[in-house]
Amino acid sequence: MKETTKSYISFVTLLIVFIIFVQINVLTIMIFELKGCTSIQKMETQQIDEQTIAQIKEWKLNIPKINIVGNIVEGTKEDIINDDIGHFSNTPYINGNIGLIAGCYGYKENYFSKLEQLQKGDVIIYQYKDNKKQYKVKENIIIDEKDWSHLSNTKENKLTLITGVVNEPQKRRCVKAEEII
Repeated sequence: MKETTKSYISFVTLLIVFIIFVQINVLTIMIFELKGCTSIQKMETQQIDEQTIAQIKEWKLNIPKINIVGNIVEGTKEDIINDDIGHFSNTPYINGNIGLIAGCYGYKENYFSKLEQLQKGDVIIYQYKDNKKQYKVKENIIIDEKDWSHLSNTKENKLTLITGVVNEPQKRRCVKAEEII
């Protein structure tokens, strides 16, 4: 082989080794950055979990007539309703029409299983942080599963509880209460 061919092969080999070296280092840096992001995400998740735990201690619903005392958590997804009472995120927390949802059957916790027993005048106690309010039941009705009008905001302070109806999947029970002033 000629000397120039050997030089050319040596140069190409060196270039390939250099490219492989750079790629390995870039991949290593990317992996460490991803691990760093994961650590940050874990820290953020831990902070959110701690906030949720603190929130649970401060956000409760109490209905003495049917022996309900339950924690309220933001959201209406099944995993929330399975363990807690959910808050409709498009409704307020303190003033206006507060919307809550919980299971009545088929969940780990069926907080609203006895909601049909509530009658006009029964008391519901709602606590959000330092705000504790009492409400009196005004209505206990069955609505269509797609009727969300009962969750519309109002100037008056109201509490609206929504749950399913046993053996009627297209229907929902809706308990509407007004603040006792």
